[in-house]
Amino acid sequence: MAVAGLSAFPLTPLVDDVVDERAFVALVERLAGAGVDSITVLGSTGSYAYLTAGERARVARLAVEHAGSTPVIVGVGALRTSHVLANVAGAEEAGAKGVLLAPVTYQPLTDDDVVELFRTVTESTDLPVVVYDNPGTTHFEFSTDLYGRIAELPGIASIKIPGVPADPAAAREHVAAIRAVVPEHVTIGISGDGMAAAGLVAGCDVWYSVIGGTLPQPALEITRAVGEGRSADALAASDRLAPLWDLFAEYGGSLRVVAAIAEHLGPVVPRCLPLPIRGLDDDQRAGRRGGGSARSGGLSVRPSTQPRDDDLDQIGAEGGDVPGQRGPHPSGVKVVVLVSCEVAHRHHLAPGLIREPEQHVSRDAIDPFADADEAHLHGPLGALVGGEDVEVRTDHVRRGRRRRRRPLWQRPLPSCPVLSQRYRLVEDPVAHVAAQ
Repeated sequence: MAVAGLSAFPLTPLVDDVVDERAFVALVERLAGAGVDSITVLGSTGSYAYLTAGERARVARLAVEHAGSTPVIVGVGALRTSHVLANVAGAEEAGAKGVLLAPVTYQPLTDDDVVELFRTVTESTDLPVVVYDNPGTTHFEFSTDLYGRIAELPGIASIKIPGVPADPAAAREHVAAIRAVVPEHVTIGISGDGMAAAGLVAGCDVWYSVIGGTLPQPALEITRAVGEGRSADALAASDRLAPLWDLFAEYGGSLRVVAAIAEHLGPVVPRCLPLPIRGLDDDQRAGRRGGGSARSGGLSVRPSTQPRDDDLDQIGAEGGDVPGQRGPHPSGVKVVVLVSCEVAHRHHLAPGLIREPEQHVSRDAIDPFADADEAHLHGPLGALVGGEDVEVRTDHVRRGRRRRRRPLWQRPLPSCPVLSQRYRLVEDPVAHVAAQ
């Protein structure tokens, strides 16, 4: 297996301190349906270090069973080599196409320790091995020379590096230096999502992507643009996600932010991370600091039928008409409408971009807000715009477990610039404008 393109890293969501298999399967199926090049489960985003051996084996099996033809790579890192080998065996039994190995440590490891770990694993399996360099979690730093030593071992397929320098020339030199010491068949993969476009442009072969595990389309846009020689488009697409990369930095990494996005999109339920890791609270998701509302980074959502004066000023400054009014929107502004999965199915609304929504659904086709206990989101699409683009997103609601006790439109939305850089509530109960 040659690892290249986009390898998406999904969460392993929990509910009541056990793996939420239904939600995990939905994430995997979403990635396979999106057309990612591979799915890597049980990486740091997949909380591998917090799961038991049995949970990890089960997650590996579920991933392979539901990924269809998409290759699955399984993280096997552990503190003890014997535990690593047991995880490798579980990945083999599940039908994985490769394994991802990080040198997990409590006591400091030497380079020789790490080389012997990889030697032992490559001698024990025929599966391709991806070298996982993630000093932020393992506290072990690879040198370029160590990359070369490990890459000479049979079975090493790819090296996942943690980032590249911000300067484009320095980034190319960095990737070229690694390329010079590894065999030609070993691919070089970039991680650190904010650096991914720069890393791909600098010569990396694969993006090991955190955000791609929850929102594959933006990651695919960047990856495909580089593959097609459109480097400027890839860098521009990454720049548009800069508020998201800033949130990753603000909250000490990507995990809490990505969990908040997944919980908002569904079917992942709130508090999906393994304790003691706490996700973002409501104020953090709304971008509020000290009771205020942050204009950049967060989402300001108010349950009213008209924007406030300061919202109108902001919208005017951005060059857009008041959301909800008829008339053409300026280039780059589109309306995002959230509806429940049930309503979307009833009226044949698929998530995505819908042209001329009144041809698909009348103004009164979507029912009024019905059951707050089930957190349905309804809103008249036709009343928003006439003949303009409308992006429909469905609200996945977990049923049979803990139900939300407030209508979702009254709850803070997560800081999610990928979904939109700014939301404005202009219809009751829901209509949001994304100014991109």
